[in-house]
Formats: sequence, C-alpha cells, structure tokens
Amino acid sequence: MKYSPTLLAFAALLAIVYGVLFSYTYPLVEISGGIVALCALLGIVTCLSIAAIWNALTGPKPSLTDAIPPAGPVSTKPPARPASRRKRAH
Repeated sequence: MKYSPTLLAFAALLAIVYGVLFSYTYPLVEISGGIVALCALLGIVTCLSIAAIWNALTGPKPSLTDAIPPAGPVSTKPPARPASRRKRAH
C-alpha cells in the first residue's frame, strides 16, 4: 500500500490535536518528549487505520469483464481414445 505526503500531513495534524487535547485534559502534567512521541504515534496509527478502513469500504468493484465465464455442460461420455498407429494382424 502506497501512502502519500497528504497522509503524513494529516498524521501530524492529528498528533497536534492529540497534544492539545492532552494539555487541556491534564493541565498539571508537563508535556515532555515521551508525550510528544505518544501523540505522534497515535496520529500515525489513527491515519493508517482510517486509510485502511476507507480502502476496505471503497474497494475495487467487480466489473462484468472480470467475471469468470460459466463452465460448459459436463459430459458423461468418456473422452475419445486416440487412434492407434500400429497395424493389427488378422
């Protein structure tokens, strides 16, 4: 699966949103490198999961040209044997 820079930009935006929400929820906790890394990881995981869900929901639609043609009727007769090239002695 190929991801574009747009996905990375949305992941960074979500990481910032997660950081802001964390700082409003826990105002007494100092934002350190660990919290920033956690927010960045959550942003990337959120974007990747949204992209996977979106691809699953809007997957390729089967077209009529890709359909497998139906098999012909099954014959009960055994296949024909090839003619022998040897001459038979009478």
